[in-house]
Amino acid sequence: MRALFAIGLTVAALALALAILAPATLVDNRVDAMTAGRVRITNATGTVWNGAGDLSVPAANLRFPVAWHIERFPLLWAEVHGTLREQGDVPVVFEVGRDRFDVRNLALSLTADALLRTVGAPAMIGDAGGRVDVHVERLLRQHDALDGQVEARWLDASLPGPRPDARIALGDVRIDGSGRGGRLVGTIANTGGNVDIAGTVTVGASGDAGIDAQIRPRDGLDAVRRNAIAAALSMIGRADGTGAYRIAWTIAP
Repeated sequence: MRALFAIGLTVAALALALAILAPATLVDNRVDAMTAGRVRITNATGTVWNGAGDLSVPAANLRFPVAWHIERFPLLWAEVHGTLREQGDVPVVFEVGRDRFDVRNLALSLTADALLRTVGAPAMIGDAGGRVDVHVERLLRQHDALDGQVEARWLDASLPGPRPDARIALGDVRIDGSGRGGRLVGTIANTGGNVDIAGTVTVGASGDAGIDAQIRPRDGLDAVRRNAIAAALSMIGRADGTGAYRIAWTIAP
C-alpha cells in the first residue's frame, strides 16, 4: 500500500511539474480552437503561464510579437485570468470562464483591408483604404448579455470605385458602441470625404455582426464625380429614392 501511495505521489508530482512547465506552444492549440483558425500563436517560447510569441492573423497576413501571463489559481474554479501585451504596451487584461469573458484595455491599430478580411466582410469592399484604430475600455459577455464601451476610428477611409482612379473618399469614420442587453450597438458617422454617412453597427453575444447605414454623395460635387460615386455605391447598396444608398450587411459568427 505504501508503495502504491508513493507511486501515486510521484505521478501527481510529475503531472504538476508538466503543468507548470507546459510549453508555450500549447497556447496555439487553444487559440486556434477558440477562434476557428482566425488567430494563431507562432514562434512560441516559455511556458503556458509565462510565454511569448507572434500573434498572427493568417487571413490578413498580420503578425506582431506579444507576451502573456496566466494566473494559476483561477483555474481552480474553471476560469482563465491573465494579461497580454505587445512589447512596451499597456497590458490587455482578460478573464475567460465557461459562460463569460471580460476584456479590458484592448487597443488595436491595423489597416482597414486587413480588418475587413479578418471579420469576413464582403469581398467587394476588401480593397478598402485607410487605417482603423480600435479601443475597448471594457467588454463583458455574461451568458447572452454584452456590456462595455468600444470606440473605433477609421482614418483616411476609402472604398473601391468603378475604376482604380475613382475611389470613394469617406473621410474619417467614427463608431461609438456600448453594450445594450444581448448586443453591442454603435453609431456610425463621418467627417470629410465625398459622402455623408449615418447608421448603426451591431455585434451579438454569439459573435454575429451587422451594419445598416445610409451613404449620400455630398452636395457640391461635380456631375462626373457624383455619377462615379453613385455607380460605386449601387454595387454595395441600393438607392432609397432620396439620393442616398442603404448599405445593409450581416456577418455570421
